[in-house]
Amino acid sequence: MSSSDCPIASREAAALVGRVFGSLATAYGREFAAAFEGVDPGSVRTAWARGLAPFVDRPAAVDHALENLPARRQPPSLPEFTGLCRAYRGDEERATALPAPKDPAGLRRLAATLGGLRRPPPTAAERAAELRRRLAVGERLSPAQRDWLRSVERSPAGVVAEPVTLAAIPADVLPPGMRPADVSADRAMVPPSADRMAGGTWVAGMAAASAVGAAA
Repeated sequence: MSSSDCPIASREAAALVGRVFGSLATAYGREFAAAFEGVDPGSVRTAWARGLAPFVDRPAAVDHALENLPARRQPPSLPEFTGLCRAYRGDEERATALPAPKDPAGLRRLAATLGGLRRPPPTAAERAAELRRRLAVGERLSPAQRDWLRSVERSPAGVVAEPVTLAAIPADVLPPGMRPADVSADRAMVPPSADRMAGGTWVAGMAAASAVGAAA
């Protein structure tokens, strides 16, 4: 089988081997040639072409390996060199980046959306018109919105505060002493009103409690 019939020993891989071997020969001199003494040169190139085939389309990874060669007299073996290629992370960093949008219409929609975010908030008149439109199509407004809309319609200048819908604060976020259970307990300790005292209920209760205490 020729190199043209084997996809992992392609012309691109063979050319990459020639480039790598040229750089290694320059870096290590005679040590590089001595590393392959007694081995068929064609077999060496075929093995390196197979090992470097995954990096044919990743020249930056090969450059990274050539720029980080071991600081020793012996040149790297094929596993060592491919390990240096795999250590390159530039391809992964580029892969995590969002691709540039290519749709002009999408860019225009995005620009319109961002422009809308920069617009000032609607005026009271604009907000009232929007609430009237919602009523016209059958949407229901909250009581606060309806009250605010009536205030706008009654105001000669149409300038009133914006509608605000108040919501109860969840009990679990309130500090101790302000939760409904705590408030109920505090109310139980408050002295009775004058009406209850006048009715005699509170007085009778206190007398009964005193009698129980004395008997004990």
